[in-house]
Amino acid sequence: MPTDDAFVGLLALALSSFVSATLFPGGSEVVLLTLLQQRPELYWTAIVVATAANTAGGMTSYLIGRLLPARADARGIRWVRRYGYPALLLSWLPLIGDALCV
Repeated sequence: MPTDDAFVGLLALALSSFVSATLFPGGSEVVLLTLLQQRPELYWTAIVVATAANTAGGMTSYLIGRLLPARADARGIRWVRRYGYPALLLSWLPLIGDALCV
């Protein structure tokens, strides 16, 4: 079982990964690398925590997109309709990419 400082590090990683996968910009990679530099024995635990929290953040963005009322004149929708699904390859861009996915 991880010690208290390892637990705090994993909690910070989970929070950072979750927030980074939503509409808010973040740098979960820096948190992951810092945690692994200080506690290399937590490698697989950190990878699982980061993956789970990132997935939860992405699903939260998806849920937000499903709950928002559909507006046919929304800029992102028009852009995807004009350029097609390949436009979603820009989903890695901060703020813009997340809005495209939502």
